[in-house]
Amino acid sequence: MKRFGTLLLMLVVLMAAVGIVDAQDTPVEGGTLRVAIASLTGLDPVFIADDMSMYPSSLVYQFLVRARRLADGTVAYEGDLAESWDIEEDGKVITFHLRQGMTFQDGNAVFAEGEGREVVAADVVYSMERLLNSEGTVAPSDLTSVYQSIEALDDYTVKLTLSQPDGLLFDGARGLSFLAIYPQEAVEQLGDAIRTNPIGSGPFEFVEYVVDERVVLQRNEDFYIRPLLDGVEFRIIPEDSGQVLALEADEIDIMTASVPSTDIDRFRDAPGFVLADTQITGGTQMIFNINVPLFSDVRFREAVAKAIDGRGIMRAVYGAVVVDGCGTTGPGWPGFNPDLCQYFPYEPDTSRAILAELGWADADGDGILDKDGQPLSFPIEAWNLPEMPRVMEAVVTQLREVGIDAQLEIVEFGTWIEDYFAGAEKLMPFSGFCCIGGTEAYWGPGGLGEAMGVKDEAAQALLVEALTVLDPVERAPLIMEAADMLYSQYYAIPLGFQTAFSLRSDRVQDYSGVFWWFPVVGEGYNVWLNQ
Repeated sequence: MKRFGTLLLMLVVLMAAVGIVDAQDTPVEGGTLRVAIASLTGLDPVFIADDMSMYPSSLVYQFLVRARRLADGTVAYEGDLAESWDIEEDGKVITFHLRQGMTFQDGNAVFAEGEGREVVAADVVYSMERLLNSEGTVAPSDLTSVYQSIEALDDYTVKLTLSQPDGLLFDGARGLSFLAIYPQEAVEQLGDAIRTNPIGSGPFEFVEYVVDERVVLQRNEDFYIRPLLDGVEFRIIPEDSGQVLALEADEIDIMTASVPSTDIDRFRDAPGFVLADTQITGGTQMIFNINVPLFSDVRFREAVAKAIDGRGIMRAVYGAVVVDGCGTTGPGWPGFNPDLCQYFPYEPDTSRAILAELGWADADGDGILDKDGQPLSFPIEAWNLPEMPRVMEAVVTQLREVGIDAQLEIVEFGTWIEDYFAGAEKLMPFSGFCCIGGTEAYWGPGGLGEAMGVKDEAAQALLVEALTVLDPVERAPLIMEAADMLYSQYYAIPLGFQTAFSLRSDRVQDYSGVFWWFPVVGEGYNVWLNQ
């Protein structure tokens, strides 16, 4: 299984949250931060394909580097296990200098209390090899396509060699952002159980995982920065509206789902809450598995696309937060191509005409087209998280209006991920990949589009070239050209984008919002609760 996510960037989320720091009071220690997430597929970053599962995992494990989104919309990159790094040979050699004195968490099945050993360069090498070589890994395509070698120069120095520069190497949900640092003995002793019993060297230790209910973490007393929080509890609340209600009832402190558009206005100046525009536009699309004979014809894919009023559906479901645009990269991000919507007008009559040209007709008068005695029918598999079912129900209705009997299947998010990477022979809707690196990660060599059989060599060559350009603005024209190639072939149908609003209790202090990792403790910030 490979990463879906910025499957989500988002299912969901792709749905990142940004708060405004309020440090008017003196920080105090204590309390448990309660965070709502919509779902959880596991706690092992090698196999995590969604932002929500990464949030708790990112507090247990350390990574070489991290990124966090600030209140002004910018992204800050900072060292984690790596205290500093040197970039040489035009970006092809990166030498990481590790923070000394970091230890793996103890008091668990692998390390007895007081016996957590120091994290060294050999652990980074092991973790990289595990990320790249594990069956079902989510190792991102930009890393796998340029990786050459990694070596420990001494206990605190690691040398990473690439075949060419990687412009996404340090970005959240790209490059190195899946490289959690593991103790080899924990992986060997626990086996698959490490997916639900993580042991790392991060600021919080794993306590409990109750499936479909919660993940409980407690302060790691040995972390080099003492967390002000006693612990963090992630509570699984699938519905956006359910997270809002839980926040209002003081059952959680932060919701990671986007605030429903119907609730935005009432929270703008509501006492006790902090509402913020995340300045991230999440997109929703549907991708064809072109290995399916029915979907292999570009004219058929065009007919399906023109039968759907994607932007109209998005406005009806998401309301005022909808942002016009088509493609993978969202408005406001380098590489957004404003011309892609020319391929996706809502023209049901054109759709019917194309289908007729392809030999489809309603021979028995039941309203469903058929050919050679077979009805025009195919499945659409969608996950059960908001607001995907509502969006897909509207899509199915519009397809049936032109004679296509689309069969909607709603499944659990984890099931959807497994089916996607297994190459389900269906039309598969997804969200995310809207920010920097999203187009490259989804459509590039080794990217998620390949699970659906999409390997457009010309577009992939442009995206590989884009990876070598370190400046996102200079990279943008290459991404735009590749996107035009991809969407003119109707490999996917973009429905539109929506901006996400975050909501939290105003008792949460020194919090700047999520960006793939969940930032609670780091250089210059330490989340605390104003009791």
